[in-house]
Amino acid sequence: MNKRKFSILLAFEYVHKKNHASILGFEPEYDQVAQALLKNKPVGTEIKLHGADGIFKKYVPGKSPRRIANLLWMAAVCPFKILSTRADLIFVKTTPPLIQIPYIFWGKLLRRKVVLWLMDYHPVFEQRQCKGAVQKIAAPLSWVDKQFLNWYDKIICLDKAMQDLILRRCPSAKTCVYPTWNNGKARHLDLAQHDGLNPLRLLYSGNLGSGHSLEFLKRLLVLVREKTSVELSYCGNSKNTIAKFEVLAQKCGAIFRNYPRVEKFEELGELYAREKIHYGIVLLNDSLQGIVSPSKFGGYISFGLPILNLGPRDTNADKVCREFHAGLSWSNGDDMLPIATQLADPQVQRACAAATQEASEFFSVKQAENTANVLLEVLLKD
Repeated sequence: MNKRKFSILLAFEYVHKKNHASILGFEPEYDQVAQALLKNKPVGTEIKLHGADGIFKKYVPGKSPRRIANLLWMAAVCPFKILSTRADLIFVKTTPPLIQIPYIFWGKLLRRKVVLWLMDYHPVFEQRQCKGAVQKIAAPLSWVDKQFLNWYDKIICLDKAMQDLILRRCPSAKTCVYPTWNNGKARHLDLAQHDGLNPLRLLYSGNLGSGHSLEFLKRLLVLVREKTSVELSYCGNSKNTIAKFEVLAQKCGAIFRNYPRVEKFEELGELYAREKIHYGIVLLNDSLQGIVSPSKFGGYISFGLPILNLGPRDTNADKVCREFHAGLSWSNGDDMLPIATQLADPQVQRACAAATQEASEFFSVKQAENTANVLLEVLLKD
């Protein structure tokens, strides 16, 4: 019996490790999806995986010259990669930003199946967040992106907010929702507090960008301070962020503490347990609803720490709170007093901490298999 043979091209900005002979490498998600594809392929099916990555292999955040070079390189070689690998299916991740546009154009021109993995949604992000020349450049690119949405065989969104945005832009787009997942290096802890919540210890870990306003957090802390004392902490080395949280704590009458950046992800749980942190803070402005889906909450719940989410509905952080009850979520327009009351309640904290196990399991590496199964479904569909 002859095997059915297929070729899949995975277009990720970072694929290969230096001196790594295998196609698998660097990005954990790439490895995990690729391995799940090979594991779950039907009997009698042979699948070859190929990578299309940037020329610079070391990740640099933001819009650095290296990332722009990666974008230009990946766009230039796109048709040649598709032809040389004889790809039946192209799986393109939106890193570097905008790479989905050349891949959907050439993919459909060459009659290939294309699945989009939508991370941060550029150029819609620039349309909403930027000003001046960048916004003007983003407008026509956003229009082009919108015209192509119906061309994809499937668009994998990270949360419902992102899916809703895609369907507003293109009601006929074929979408599904599978979140990203934790890296499996966390040891789940029992972080339920039994000594009361005085002070209530809240911690923010990681980057505080322009999409993370402190205004709603300030209003909430003022209400909480009427019920209990508050210790506000920041984990990181950004001097600018330290200053912002220090000023915020002073305005709200809270104690401020700064913890140096924890370099190893697996050691975050030790910090939460040692300092008896009650909730990890997640912030997102309404303007970014559906455009980004921050994974910060995963660094909390993976270790058993419930979250305090201040941001729009239908994000993954909101899902953790409203569906899994592993934290408290407030969105603009909600009454803030009930959240303040719940934050000061030790029983609520213990219940949220207990619920983090189930939430963490949902946002686990099994989502890689779900993602791979979407690819196989598209690949094998006649």
